[in-house]
Amino acid sequence: MLTCKQLDVVEEMLEEIEPNEGWSETAINDMFWFDFDTICRWLGYESQGELVKEIKNNRV
Repeated sequence: MLTCKQLDVVEEMLEEIEPNEGWSETAINDMFWFDFDTICRWLGYESQGELVKEIKNNRV
């Protein structure tokens, strides 16, 4: 699960690349399912695996 700060970064990036017609729920969903490596790079990770590893290490 992403932190609030990470979600804020993702929101900012999505706003920067928003299509002219805006984001549909499907397009946002597809971004998280099929292009999550891009989201990970926005957050400073090289891959989804690196982000997942950090999330697992920081669980309480």
